[in-house]
Amino acid sequence: MISVGVIVEQGLEEAIYCINTLLGQTYKKIEIIISIYEGIDVSIYDILECIRQNRRDNIVSVQIIDRKIRVPFKEQLEAIIDSSNGKGLCFISSKNALYDNNALEYMQAKLTEEVIIAYGQTIVFD
Repeated sequence: MISVGVIVEQGLEEAIYCINTLLGQTYKKIEIIISIYEGIDVSIYDILECIRQNRRDNIVSVQIIDRKIRVPFKEQLEAIIDSSNGKGLCFISSKNALYDNNALEYMQAKLTEEVIIAYGQTIVFD
């Protein structure tokens, strides 16, 4: 299983598009972890409805980390890492999308045990 952390940063339309590109992935087992801050123009209900309508059998788990206050990007990453159950972990911002339905398969082929990779963001770990 590969885990995909989505950090929702703005706009409902972008978030829904990003999530739909994840739901369209062909990888056999995907866990989606969404970090969202309630202060932005994105409804958790709308995101859950999108997932309910478009979810396929390969999506084994969906978690939503609901933030009441804005927290630093690093804290969002740490929360997603702590919640992840996958062999590999990929991050994507809601401003980005996986334009190829096989993108997670390509990423998984490059993974070894316990590797964290980043997609769509520049991430620095210290």
